[in-house]
Amino acid sequence: MVEDFSAGLASEPARPAATDVPAGPAGAPAPLPRVHGGSKWAHLYGGPKRAALRAVESVLHVNALCLPDGTIATAPPEAGALQDVFADTAFPLAAGPAIPLGQFLTAQLPGILPQRATWETGRVACAPPTPAQREVLRRLGLLDNHVSLTQPVRFRLAVGQAAATPGPGEAVLDLFAKLRAVPNGAGKRLAILPPRDREHFTLRNRASLTAWLRARRITLIDPDALGFDALAATLADASVLILTDPAQAGLIGLCGATTKILEAAPEGFAGAAARALCGALGLDWALLLGTPPSYPLLQPLAFGARVPLAYEIPISGLNAILTNLAM
Repeated sequence: MVEDFSAGLASEPARPAATDVPAGPAGAPAPLPRVHGGSKWAHLYGGPKRAALRAVESVLHVNALCLPDGTIATAPPEAGALQDVFADTAFPLAAGPAIPLGQFLTAQLPGILPQRATWETGRVACAPPTPAQREVLRRLGLLDNHVSLTQPVRFRLAVGQAAATPGPGEAVLDLFAKLRAVPNGAGKRLAILPPRDREHFTLRNRASLTAWLRARRITLIDPDALGFDALAATLADASVLILTDPAQAGLIGLCGATTKILEAAPEGFAGAAARALCGALGLDWALLLGTPPSYPLLQPLAFGARVPLAYEIPISGLNAILTNLAM
């Protein structure tokens, strides 16, 4: 059973150290990260540990169940589905083939690095990672001490993260500084299209768009199929990156300082992740709106479509923006 003593902790006044709590509005102390697990864990936020974890807003769970999808269970499954208890600290992480590499890089992983600096013996707990994800963990020094989950596992302490704050923080930028490759000046133009099995809306003119991109010598890349070394080197040398897959917006952090980002999205469904990351990195960003998603009442679904709502990316508009970016 997952115990939550947060109510008891909330009734106990916090005792922050005066040397590591910055002043908030009107000189008031900055709010402490939320702690689940009881007042006996409050000492973990004393001194420099609180300063190290404030940016992540960690949530502690005592005797918690970590699930393969990177979440922490609020109620345990049947007892027969549990493995032995790990006497370690776990950092849950969403990984595996169902997690795009861009999402893997920007969701929980940036927050784990400052967390692990506080709990040195903690383990990253995730589903078996893909080869590219394994390489990222290896580069960050997390691979040798991670545990692959195929079913829920109970840990002595699970260090989760609260909802992500708007916009990329310092932890995200520090992560990309560790992973970004050195450009060699190739200056290629790249495009990332969403795979058919992960489309929210069917890209109706995918075939004609793909043919046009190839005719313009724009390289189509599949980030989840490339090795991470090859992907990082390719993105570091990109002159233009055309992004139509919002799940891969996190890969913008691997681009070089002169890369221009062109995001294409259905009208009314343009995400903010790519724009925010470009603003934090100082990259040029442009947005091309496609048609609004429509439901084909009379026409059959496009070949290979998995969802009925469909949209198109106007090739004429794409050509105009690329021409302006090249000037």
